[in-house]
Amino acid sequence: MSTTVSLPGHVLDAMLPLSAEPKSVLSHAILSHLLVEITPESLRLIATDSYVLGILHLTAQNTYGVDIACDAPRSMALPVHELQPILSDQQHPTLYLSFDGLQVTVSNASGMSLSMTGRPAAEYPDYHRIIPRHVCSNTISCFSVDAALIAKFTACARALREDPKLSFSFHAETPFISVSLNNLSAFYGLIAPYREHGSIALPPWLAPPVEPRRVHLCICDRLSGIDTSGNTWAQFTAEALADHVPGPCTICDQVITTGWLCLDNGEAVCNGHVTIPVAASVTHARAALAV
Repeated sequence: MSTTVSLPGHVLDAMLPLSAEPKSVLSHAILSHLLVEITPESLRLIATDSYVLGILHLTAQNTYGVDIACDAPRSMALPVHELQPILSDQQHPTLYLSFDGLQVTVSNASGMSLSMTGRPAAEYPDYHRIIPRHVCSNTISCFSVDAALIAKFTACARALREDPKLSFSFHAETPFISVSLNNLSAFYGLIAPYREHGSIALPPWLAPPVEPRRVHLCICDRLSGIDTSGNTWAQFTAEALADHVPGPCTICDQVITTGWLCLDNGEAVCNGHVTIPVAASVTHARAALAV
C-alpha cells in the first residue's frame, strides 16, 4: 500500500532555507534533499546544510493542516528543490504527496503533477548523533554565530507564518547551539557556532566523501596505455570481446559495456574512472575522427 500525505506547500517551503542549494553541494548532493520520516501518527521533516539543522515534527496536536494515510513507518530523502514549480502555485497551496517505494508523485488541486525519485534514508546524515541531551547550566554572557545562518531560521519562521523570534540554548557536550522558533513546540533547530578566523568546521557526522580510485594512463596509441605502475591497459567494447566480456567495474561495480581492461591482471574499469593527459586525449580524439 502506498503512503499519502497532504500538507500546505508553505510547510515544505519553510524547510528549504535550512537545506543546501543543489548547485553548491556537488560532493554532498544529499544535503539538497529533505529527510521525510512518516508514521501513521506523525510527519517529520529534517533539513541540513551541515551548518544548520532543522526538524519539523508534525502530529495531530500541531498538524499545520497535514493529513497522513500510512499503514507502516517509512522514510526517504526527497529532492524538495525540484518542487519549486508546484510550490510557486499560490492559488492551490495544498500539496498531495504519494509515496511508492522511492517514487514520489506530488500534485495539487489545479491538476499540476510532478514525479521524482527519492534516495534511501540511509544515505542522509545521521542527525540523531548531534542532538544534545542536556542544556548547559553555566551562565553564558555572549556567543557568536554567522548572521547568514540565523537568517535561515528567520526565513523558515516566516514561511511557517510564525513570528521570527529565535531562542538559543547551550550544551555542555556539544558546541552546537539549539534554536527554537517563537517557542514553537513542533520545531527544533541546531546552529554551528562561529569559529576562529571565521571558518566553521564540518561536523564529524558529515564526513567528506571518499574519492573513488582512478587509473591514470599515459596513452601509447589511441586504444592502449600504461598506468603509473607500469601495467598495460587496452580500451574495449563488449561487442568486440563477445567471447570474453570483462566483469563489472572493479571500482564502482557498474556493468561495463565499454571501458579499459588491464592486460596484466585482468582488471576492468569503466571510462569514468580512467584519466588521460589532456594532450594525449586530444590526439586520441583526432585519431578516432580520422578513422
